[in-house]
Amino acid sequence: MKWFIKAFNYGIGYFAVMFLISSIFMMPLKLEGDSYRLCFLLASIIVLGAISHQFNFKNQIDGLITGAIWLGVDVVLELLLIGLLFNKGNLNFYSWANLINYVLILFVPTLIGSRALE
Repeated sequence: MKWFIKAFNYGIGYFAVMFLISSIFMMPLKLEGDSYRLCFLLASIIVLGAISHQFNFKNQIDGLITGAIWLGVDVVLELLLIGLLFNKGNLNFYSWANLINYVLILFVPTLIGSRALE
């Protein structure tokens, strides 16, 4: 149970960090379009790699299950905070970058978990 709570908390932390990074990309740096999306994906890979190393997976399955928990937390928080609060129910913010980010949320922890076997 502690493992699930830790994974859930890391998922919330991942969303918060990416929300902050996204705000920095949009407001002070004034990135938009594909340049914003590519920078967001690069930042996502870096953040996922860092928190995956901190989580210290024992094997590939632990990484996959934890990535699924992070994905669930991220999707729910995106829909609630960004979709409902900021965009008033309009889900036009979804793009190819969001879908690739969802795949990365599953892939990076699984990859880090598979490297733990060595």
